[in-house]
Amino acid sequence: MKSLGKRYIEMNPIRTEMVQHPGEYRWSSYGANGLGEKSSLIMPNVLYKELGRTDKEGQQVCRQFFRNDLDHVETDKIRARQQMVIIALETIDSILRSARCLLAV
Repeated sequence: MKSLGKRYIEMNPIRTEMVQHPGEYRWSSYGANGLGEKSSLIMPNVLYKELGRTDKEGQQVCRQFFRNDLDHVETDKIRARQQMVIIALETIDSILRSARCLLAV
């Protein structure tokens, strides 16, 4: 799921038609992970370090991974999980606000 989530995030600028390729998006980590560009903002990700025996091999696998976007089923599953997390966080927030009100009485 983590790799699908990563692909979902990196492909968002393409789905929203901001760019044609993830490497074109200024804030994407694709340049560092897929092309080997140096960045002071991006820390090497364990997932990407395990893609190949060498940095070049890992970058090649990364580029292949982002060649195609997720299909609609995968995208819908990720969005459903995101919605469940949002609902859970809203519920926790509501409980905490209620508890604060009760404690303030």
